This record gives sequence, structure tokens and C-alpha cells, in this order.
Amino acid sequence: MFAYNGARILNNSPRSADLFLANFDSAAVWLGLALLALVFAAWQPSRPKLESVRHAIVKIWRDHYIEALLFGGIIAFGIFMRFFHFNGTLPPEIGLCCEEHINGGAAYDALEGDRPLLFPLVRWTSALGFLVFGETTLGLRFFFPIIGVATLIVFYFLLRQLVSVQSALFGLALFAIAWWPALRSRQTSEGTIYVVLFAFFIVRGLKTKSPLMFLGAGIVAGLMSYEYEAFRVVPIIAVGTLGIAASRIVLLDGKLTEARARLLELVRVAWRPALVFLLAAGIVLVPMIVGTSQDKDLYLTSVHRNENAREGSRLADEWQDQLKWVSTMFLPFGPLDYPVSPPREVEGIRLFDPVTAVLAVAGMAAGALFFLRGYRFWFVSWVVLVLAGGALLLGEFAPWSFFGVVPILLALAAYFIDDVESFLKRVFGSLATRSFTLVLIALVAFSFWWNADTLFNDVEGSREVQRVYGGEISFVYAMCDYLRDRGDDNYAIAYSNAIRVDGFAAPRDTADEQRRAWSDFIWACHDLQGAALPAAQEAWPLRGVPAGPATLLFADPIGSADELVEELNRAYPGLGEPDERFTGPAGTYEFLAYDFDTGDTLNKQGLWAVYVKRALRGEFASQLDSFADDVLQNAPFKPPYRVSWTGVIYVDDGGPATLKVAGGLPAEVLVDGEEGVVELVQGWHPVVVRLDVDEQDLVIALEWEDASGSRTAVRAADLFPLAQLDGWRHTRSMGLPDNPSQIVSQRLDFSPHMALASVLQELTPTREQFVTEERWDGVLQLAEPTNLSFSTEFRAGTVMLLIDGEEVASGQHAAQRTTTLQANIDLAAGRHTIQLIQTIAREVTWSGATLSIVASDGSSPVVTPY
Repeated sequence: MFAYNGARILNNSPRSADLFLANFDSAAVWLGLALLALVFAAWQPSRPKLESVRHAIVKIWRDHYIEALLFGGIIAFGIFMRFFHFNGTLPPEIGLCCEEHINGGAAYDALEGDRPLLFPLVRWTSALGFLVFGETTLGLRFFFPIIGVATLIVFYFLLRQLVSVQSALFGLALFAIAWWPALRSRQTSEGTIYVVLFAFFIVRGLKTKSPLMFLGAGIVAGLMSYEYEAFRVVPIIAVGTLGIAASRIVLLDGKLTEARARLLELVRVAWRPALVFLLAAGIVLVPMIVGTSQDKDLYLTSVHRNENAREGSRLADEWQDQLKWVSTMFLPFGPLDYPVSPPREVEGIRLFDPVTAVLAVAGMAAGALFFLRGYRFWFVSWVVLVLAGGALLLGEFAPWSFFGVVPILLALAAYFIDDVESFLKRVFGSLATRSFTLVLIALVAFSFWWNADTLFNDVEGSREVQRVYGGEISFVYAMCDYLRDRGDDNYAIAYSNAIRVDGFAAPRDTADEQRRAWSDFIWACHDLQGAALPAAQEAWPLRGVPAGPATLLFADPIGSADELVEELNRAYPGLGEPDERFTGPAGTYEFLAYDFDTGDTLNKQGLWAVYVKRALRGEFASQLDSFADDVLQNAPFKPPYRVSWTGVIYVDDGGPATLKVAGGLPAEVLVDGEEGVVELVQGWHPVVVRLDVDEQDLVIALEWEDASGSRTAVRAADLFPLAQLDGWRHTRSMGLPDNPSQIVSQRLDFSPHMALASVLQELTPTREQFVTEERWDGVLQLAEPTNLSFSTEFRAGTVMLLIDGEEVASGQHAAQRTTTLQANIDLAAGRHTIQLIQTIAREVTWSGATLSIVASDGSSPVVTPY
């Protein structure tokens, strides 16, 4: 009844495509009551006397104190392998990998009310870490090495059900000091502890016939069904092998005429534990059953994803190679040609040390040979079916996908050691057993040395591992970590050249694709306010930045960071060096950040003015004029004088218009280098205003006049001062193939650049191909004939370079990361036009290009926008 009520509540959840159920909390209460009722039903109470309990504790310690001390020492080694340098260098505090950001996003969402159905152990463990340590990498990871240590403890209890004390301690030591399990415990990894718990409950349950053990097995079997497929098949394999074992008992253990009696006896003993197991697993699986009935792909997610990628083909494209990899990746010999995924695995390093690898192979071989003894048939079937099934069905092969078989391989190795120990004892007596113990100690010592050296030298010092921990998701975390320390009222303007940051400051309820994609980082970046830049070079002019503290931040800027700093100081004189500047692991990214008050730096308004006194001395002065009512009341000279204002002016809407000085003053006004009517597009346009002033206290204002003759005053916020109008006119056009100019914008760039950009989806609701054109127009004024070398780099589409309207270089992006075009041209003295045009006929990742112009003497000529 309890489970039914929980299922009914879940089934009444609003239907959605998301992998969670809205009414989970209410249903969980009923499902918890159902499990509690099942505990009471399965419990077989006994009432031991307190005196007997105390006596038992004393007796256990007296009989097993040596075992307990050795067990504690081995666990200490396991703790060392899992916590040494943890969240310092392995893994680094500012560094993410292996879907850790995704787990963090799901954990944060869980704390905010979502209830993830898949991978509950990983999600809720990170959520607990966030509650204790805050939303940091320490909180994200802290409890996973603790789970790793708990896995060792349960693994020993499992081995004690299977082999002798000496063999169990040896098997535990191999697991505790192995570098690969130790490294996996440092990451937000899937539930390997489920595997060990499930095997322990089954083995112990079969020994004691205890329904409580099968209750635990059923709960763990249900939980494993929410993990990866390599875990989901484990209960199925267990049920199958138990069925085969039961059939053998009924049909082969004695005369066939007595089979019915054996069957009835088996049913009498097994019906209650089996029923408890099925009910416990069924209760835990209620959310998955309800979710699957609502068309959520929960149980075979990875298999279906791989099938879809293969256009419906059942088997992996490289299943033969993958079977070969499965058969060799745990071996102590042979090629290491299987794919690796640092830092889960590292190229050129074997997953097992030589001792463990040899014993695992020997354990598999002995288990297959003596499959009727103990639980060998189950363990061998477990390893073979999981590895072979993954190789045949999953197209994204990697050893870490099958990490759950590691403790089972080590259990088989412990079986083999136990068999060798028993053989030596029978044949040679106790002296051979003592000698064998010394051999095992020597093997453990060698294994510890090999694994510690591998983990803390080869793996931790691997440049490949450092690069993974310093990848794009890592510097996004570094960016968010830096911004969180700036305070709640800080406004962030951010750019990253490897991952879009459009959504880092968007509200949680924003439903666009960029915001949903950014939700993986919400745990690190929540409550931030700000905006993203399409390119680092487009950090000026900035509009709409509120007054107050702000941070201008760049992660991994393309090209030289020094050049970027130089460009920023051209736009914002006095900005200086970044307040924070550091390089990521292995030089994978560079991080620049400026902290300032927007009123002093970013929110510049007006034009840069140069005043020249009309006198023989020719005095001049320069200043920023804000174009408020007192613009000429603050002039440095009394009339007569000449003033020239320069900068850029922002236009909201395109179309023909004329910029004029209010009041009919005889001023020279140039927009994009032209007087009179100019065809404008949305964005920033170079502007020059020159005026001879003969009157005192003259008030001046700028106005736009459209084709109908109506005038609109220019706002101070639409003007940005520049002392020199150097650079390029940059035009970005986007649209559909039949209308490629649906969205057009313009700006002034100091140099052509690349941007991590994407075509705006609001152009059309359909997923048609888009066309993007990036165009830079500049002018060279040469005083004498000059030989110039042009070099352009780009990462998408087709690029064409034109000099004076003639094509001098063109090319299409090739398979490599960056494509380079070069041209060497002799140009005569005079004025020359340069056009750099990039066209991309699809949705883009990289947009734009860089252009270097160098004269034969090594100098770089100045480019102007007109």
C-alpha cells in the first residue's frame, strides 16, 4: 500500500522531458515507509543478553587483534593513496574534469528543488559536500574518497566470506594501494561501492539465509539500476547465475528421482529471502518505472544514445577492436593501444601493477577452470559479460566505463591466492605457509612502491593530466571562483575563447538554450550579475553597465595577452596592467581580470576634444567633452579657437541618416568618413566633428536627421571618446542563405580578431543553415613604395583578402585547428584599401580572423577605418 501511494503520487507529476519527477519528495516518504515496513517483515529478532555481547566483543578482539591491526594498517595506506595531495594538485583546487561540472550542476539543482533520477549517489554526495563546504571543488569532491575508503572496508568483509584471513588481507592490500582505484576515488565517480555491497549482501545472505541480507541486496540492486549500464546489468547477471546454481542443485545434486524433493526444500528455504529481494528492488525502482512509463529514457540511456549515433545499428562500429582492448587492457603484457581518457587513465601506463595484473589473470583462469567452487562462476560471468557487453554495444569505449569489475577481479585474485595457500599447506605443511606469507608481504611492498610512484610521479606529473584539469571547464570555474569573491553588487563582463559564457549571469528561470547549457556551472557561478562578450577585443565600448564595482575578465584570450592589454589601454587610457593574471596548469590558459568602478573607467561618455587657439602661438589642449549642456563652457580657451571631437557614436537602428550640429552651426561632421547622408547599421560608427568657435558660452549638441527631416538628439551614452581613430570598420552580417543580412552590426576594431560566437537562433524557428559574414575594412596611407607581408589565421569558413578591390589571398578552413593564408605584395605610395572577408555557411563555433601586416623593415603600418 505504501509503495502504491508513492507510485501514484509520482505518476501524477506534471509530464516533462526532464529526467526528474516533480512530486518526488512526497512520494519518497511513502516509499521510505514501504522499505521500513519491509525491514520489519524481514527482521528475525533475537534477544542476546548484554553480558554475552560484552563477552563477544572481548573474545573477538582477543582472537582477531592481529587481523584488526593489519586491517587498520592497510586501510591507512588506502587513505594515504586517496587523500595525499587531494584537492591540492591531484586533483587541483582550481581545475575540473570528467563531467565534474555536470555533477556539480545537478547537485546544485537538487539542493534547489530538482530531484535527479539518474546517478543519485554522485549527485547527492556532491550536494552534501556543497551543504558542508559550500559550492567549491572541495565540496564537490570531498566525500568521494571517503566513499572509496568505505568501499575498501566493505570489500574486506566480502573477502572474509570467501577466503582465509591472510588471503583477504592480501586482496584488500592490492585494492587499497592500486593507483587506478585511488585516482578514481578522487573524482566524482559512479557508485563502485554498490558493486561491493551487492556482492557482500548476496554472499552473506546465501550463507546465513537471512532475509535482511537479501533486503540490502534488493535495495542496492535497485540503486545500481540508476547508474551506468555496466552497473545495471549486475543484478540481472546475479539472478541468472543464481538460477543456474539452483537448477544444478535440483537436477544434478543426487538422484533425478529426488529432484522434486530438492526443489520443494529449495523453495521452502529461498521463498522468503527471494520475495524480500524482489520487493525491496521493486520499491527502489518505482521512480524509474514511473518515469519510463512517462516516456523518459532512463534504463538504456547510453545504449540508445550509441544506437542513435550509429543510425540504429545494434553493435558498435569497432566492436572487434573493442573486444581486443577488453581482453588486453588489464593484462601485464601486450600493447597499450586502447583509448584512454586522462586523467581517469594515462597513455602508456598500465591500469594494474604487474603483481595485481598477473594475479587477476590467474584468478580469472582458475575461476573459469574451477567454476563450480564457491562463487567463481558468478564472478567470472560477471566480468566477462560486463566487459564483452560494453565492447559490443557501447561505441565510446574507455576503461573507466568498466571500473565496477575491478573489485570482482581482485576477489578472483584473492580466490587464487587462497587456493595456492591451501595447496602449499596440504603438500608442505605450516612451514611453507609461513614462507608464502613472506612472499605475499614482499609482493605487497613492491605493489605499493609501483602504485605510489605511478600515481604521484607519472600521473600527477603528467602534462596530459594537467592539461585535462586545465581545460575549458577549468578556467570557467576559475573565472566564476574569482568573480564570487568580488561581492554580490559586483558587475562582471566576461569572455572565454573556449566555451560560451552567454548564460553565466542569467537568472535561473531563463529558458533559452544558452542558459540551460550554462546550468552545469550554476553551482560555481550562481547569483552573479553581468554580461558576456562575443570576443575579447570587443570589450569596448561597453553599454548598459550599471554604476558601481565591476570586473572585466578574460579567460584564455586568443593571441598574445600582452596585445590584448595594449588594446584595452588604447580604449581606456590609464587602465594599466590586470589586477589578476595567472596561467593555468601546463600553460593551458591565461587568466586576466580588471577590477574597477564603472563610473571611473567603463562608463565614459562623450567625445575626445582637441582645442587649438587661433593665434600665432598656436596653443592647443585636449580633454574629454561629455556633450552635456556645459560642453563649451568648460573650453580651455576663450574664442576664437578651433575644436575637433573624435570617437565613435552608437546607432540603435539602421537606415539613411545625417548627423548634424544643433542650431545650424557651420560644423564639419564625418560619420564613417562621409559627410551628409550616411547609410547606417546598428552598432558603433567612427565620428569626427570639427567646429570654429567665435562666441563665448556657446552650447552645442548633436542630432540625427532622418530621411523625413525629423531630428533626434544624440544621447551622451551613445558617444565614446577616442583620441585617435585608428583601426578597422568591422561589419558582422547574419541571416539565412536567401537573406544573409537579417542582422547587421558594426563596430570599430583596433585589429581583426576571432570570437567564440554562434548565430542567433531567433532568426528563424527552423533549423536551417545560417550564413555569417565577418568583414573588416581599413585604409593604408603609404608615404613611399613599400613591400608588405600579410598573414591571416582563421578557424572556420572561407576567408578572402582584398587589396584595392583585388583578391590577393583566399582559402577555406581545413581539418587542422587553425588555417593560415599569406601574401607578399609591393604597394606604391598613396592610399590603399584593405578588405578581409570571412563567410561561414553554417552555424558557427569560431567566427572571424586575425590579420598581421608587416613591412620589410619590420614595422607595422597604421590602419585607419576610412
